[in-house]
Amino acid sequence: MDLGPDPTDRDDIIQRYGRRLFVLAYHLTGDATEAEELSHECLVRGLLAPDFPSSDTEAGVSLHRGLISLWKERMEAPGSGAVLRVAGGTEGAETGRAAREHAGLWRALSRLDPVSRAVLVLRVAGGLEYETIGKVLDMAPDIVYARLLQARAESNGFFSAFYKVRNRIQSYWDSDGGFTRRYVENRREGGFRAKDQIEFDYDKLEARYQDGRSYPIPPHVQDALSSFYFARMQSLPLGGSFVFDYHASRKSQPLEVRVLGRERVETPAGKFNCVAIEPKLKAGGIFKNKGQLVIWITEDERRMPVLMRSKVTIGSISVVLQEYKAGT
Repeated sequence: MDLGPDPTDRDDIIQRYGRRLFVLAYHLTGDATEAEELSHECLVRGLLAPDFPSSDTEAGVSLHRGLISLWKERMEAPGSGAVLRVAGGTEGAETGRAAREHAGLWRALSRLDPVSRAVLVLRVAGGLEYETIGKVLDMAPDIVYARLLQARAESNGFFSAFYKVRNRIQSYWDSDGGFTRRYVENRREGGFRAKDQIEFDYDKLEARYQDGRSYPIPPHVQDALSSFYFARMQSLPLGGSFVFDYHASRKSQPLEVRVLGRERVETPAGKFNCVAIEPKLKAGGIFKNKGQLVIWITEDERRMPVLMRSKVTIGSISVVLQEYKAGT
């Protein structure tokens, strides 16, 4: 029976990757005990695998892939939480300011989906190149490199009693080319629930959905979230409009954005001189609506959104800027 690398090689692999795997697991889980268990199980599984790679590079990819797989298995297991746990103590290893900084980091990571969290940890804590991260996660390097855009929409406590909204969408946006590469959504609006994921393949010019079906796309298309960021970057001629290619709900089509005019908007965060824009939605978006969506963005260089009004099935939803911080 082939037990993988010979004893000398196994000792070398443990010395080389043991500590690194523990650090990565610790950043993923926020718990030293669980990190030790994950890294130990990852090493044991890897070293006993009959097809464990002989080259150092491939061995590293295999171990990192195994660690991420084990972590995801634990997250998806019944009774496990999908957020990071901040450990109660680390036996004096971290105290005071350093501990508070790590707690803040764990809370920030917990807001990311597992793939985004894994990319960030592998890149920052593991120091892996984007190409290697792509191999570990079975993702194209350009998707790994893409900028992550996120949006969340939640109804307040009173409104949730009648019509609960818990929408979360993410877009992996190629900031160099200015187009989407991957889109993930998890939506809940009243009794409506939907989860989906779209991979945009520009070599084949197709959008692949989670169910395996593919649909044609034009070059440099935007998704339901990246379209908003893309629109903010465009020239906004008052009374005019601009058009770009847009894909959602298994359809690709031109999306027209009309520039309605200037307006001074008052919010809890202050008063702002804004430009009002209206995307003419026909195939989905941040909200599942078939009505009007108007967005007010500041007319300065920040193009900061301060107000959004969207019609939904039972009426309308308004999103108002409550506060902002300089530099964000």
